Amino acid sequence: MGASYGNVTLLTDRALLIEVCRDLALSVYISAAEFGRVTIYGKHADESMVEVSRLSALLSSKLHCAALGVNVHDDSVFQYELFNDGRKLDAYCSASNFFDESAPESKPVVNAPQFLAEVFNVDLIGIKAILEYDKASQYELADAGEMKEDDVKYVFESSRHHDLNTCLRLPRFCNYGYASLRFGDFPAGYSANEFLSI
Repeated sequence: MGASYGNVTLLTDRALLIEVCRDLALSVYISAAEFGRVTIYGKHADESMVEVSRLSALLSSKLHCAALGVNVHDDSVFQYELFNDGRKLDAYCSASNFFDESAPESKPVVNAPQFLAEVFNVDLIGIKAILEYDKASQYELADAGEMKEDDVKYVFESSRHHDLNTCLRLPRFCNYGYASLRFGDFPAGYSANEFLSI
């Protein structure tokens, strides 16, 4: 079984986020602030995008800020939703047919990545290259002998998420989830002291 994790990165003040999470009695880990971004890891965010979406919308609304909620399921699907002031601006799914086996294979569903570029002040071209990469068609080329299977990118969707984080200039701890932190698996260069448990 592949990696599964979820989290929400907010462009807000960490002290305010801690206060709001305590007021709402949320069970979360809260990262240290880095580059004006703070990531929270909800107790059930690793399990479903529904929980990630709920946390993203709620905290974005309460803190009047942007929130990027992500979920990687079994390293086979990467999803995100971007909110600002509680309003959903964008959503993405790398394999929309994954949860419906009767659906035909589909390319990644890319909606409005220009909002990611605006919110994080980065180049749209890099974001689109990552999000629009269709590994299924690359596997078809490999099967036909037109490219090497080793050259297919994003065999694991956590790799796509990692590349997007790099493009958006997000901290390394954005590729982790609640379960990892709970079991003491912290990102390289970070310690337990940088993650507050509420």
